Amino acid sequence: MKLFLDTANIQEIRDGARLGVISGVTTNPSLASAEGIGNSESYKS
Repeated sequence: MKLFLDTANIQEIRDGARLGVISGVTTNPSLASAEGIGNSESYKS
């Protein structure tokens, strides 16, 4: 089974990745808006 985190919260993504328990992340414009993210530039590494 694969576990995906459904969030746009950068800290939640980092925490999940650090723990090694997630296979990936899904998000959508509603979640990004709720986090105050206006564009995808915040997610570029």
